[in-house]
Amino acid sequence: MIHLFFHQRLSLQQLSCFLTVWLVSIATFAEERATATVGEFERFPIEFGEVIRIPVEILGEKHSFVLDSGCTDSVLDAAFRDRLGPVIKQNELETASSIRQFAFYSAPELKIGVRSSQTFRAARPVASMDLSNLRHTTGFQEMGFLGMDFLDSQVVRINADDGFVAFQKAPTSSTAHVETIRMIRGSPRIMIGLSDFGFQSILVDTGSTFCVTLEYKLFNELLDRKRIVLRGSADIAVAGDDSTSRLGVLDHITLGPYQLRNVKVMEGQASVVGLEFLQRFDIELDFPNRRAYFRPGRRAQLPDRWNCAGIWVERVEGRTIVRSVQPRSVAEKCGILKGDLILRVNGISATQVLMAKIRQLRSEPGTELKLSLERDSEVRDVVLKLERQPDPFPNALPAATFRPIPD
Repeated sequence: MIHLFFHQRLSLQQLSCFLTVWLVSIATFAEERATATVGEFERFPIEFGEVIRIPVEILGEKHSFVLDSGCTDSVLDAAFRDRLGPVIKQNELETASSIRQFAFYSAPELKIGVRSSQTFRAARPVASMDLSNLRHTTGFQEMGFLGMDFLDSQVVRINADDGFVAFQKAPTSSTAHVETIRMIRGSPRIMIGLSDFGFQSILVDTGSTFCVTLEYKLFNELLDRKRIVLRGSADIAVAGDDSTSRLGVLDHITLGPYQLRNVKVMEGQASVVGLEFLQRFDIELDFPNRRAYFRPGRRAQLPDRWNCAGIWVERVEGRTIVRSVQPRSVAEKCGILKGDLILRVNGISATQVLMAKIRQLRSEPGTELKLSLERDSEVRDVVLKLERQPDPFPNALPAATFRPIPD
């Protein structure tokens, strides 16, 4: 999630936790693209819990952009700067851990989709920034974000059960729960109940792979009320900045007639629902008419995924490297250190294992994760025994229980 506000000081909200991504090469989009149905412009394959990747042609080249409703305006990678013409203006952006200067350029035309079924040119100047942290997290070449300046005219369906995202001509659901989308400073928000704290206006962020992020003050208030139980921390890479955020379990969340118990939450600069929450539903976002349609999907009652190993990795120039290790975690107990080079994952060369697969393997309690590591030219093997986390609210419903509220 990137948030840009065009006034004297712009605000860049925190890209959501982990930015975990399952990606294939651009060429496979043409082969693997799900077939569009009547009423759809085009649809694309997605994976549960991974960012939504859309093929885009820009300046005569084919790249992939993240579909990001948490980004008020589309963003281009710094690699395009030399071909965007002169800088129109410089503005300050507040990131997760600092205030930095970014350059803005005239927006080039974008052709959206494999068939280039839609063209788009932003009405305002676009920001250009170094997205290498994103690419190090994904292991692939993400070159920009399609923000609300594009999405505001779109009807988007996200169906993780059947594994696709589609641009539609109109909503198709007649039985779903409907929420009003409130646009605040160019950002889409819906009302969500947080435990007994009441309903809050929460940003709908398709660019976040995390479940729920809560603004710092709100996170602390729920923590003081003992509605959140802390459960470690997360290493965050945001637009060139690194930071650490606390993680916890919130006793329950309410969305319309539904409740989700024992929800994974993270502290951040803004309150956000990301894909790990949204993809529990078959969801249609009708941005032109300000409506969001929710139907519980097959994943509605799955437990949230946790990093049971306590290890974060990145892929830089083909090398899979330990980015950080959580204190008192299984990884720390096994002697893993920041900077260790991962050679093999469960016996397979790390270069052949998608980053998303590594994230999945480290999130399976009750299993073992076997790593071959190199440090100072010495290779050693470690076995991480991934433990199940205790239930933070033993008197509540089972973890990730999702149920309709009785009338």
